[in-house]
Amino acid sequence: MLSDEATTNDHPRRQGNGQGRWGDATMLNVVKRVLADEDGQDLIEYALLAAFVALAAVAAMTQLGTAINNIYTRISSTLGTAGS
Repeated sequence: MLSDEATTNDHPRRQGNGQGRWGDATMLNVVKRVLADEDGQDLIEYALLAAFVALAAVAAMTQLGTAINNIYTRISSTLGTAGS
């Protein structure tokens, strides 16, 4: 039969005191730790920057598409009147 120490320390999440790898993993403590952790902050900033760049690119392409459509419409109407 296994001793108490062997059963509590044989699993990577158990550290002999009954606590998981996050220590006392109550929901409040987990939320506090996540809010205090700054490792993911850079990732969020880069994601927001990428979203802003994508939004600006879509807006620019929409305007460019409209301008190109207007150019082809004028060319088409000019060629239509020239052929008549």
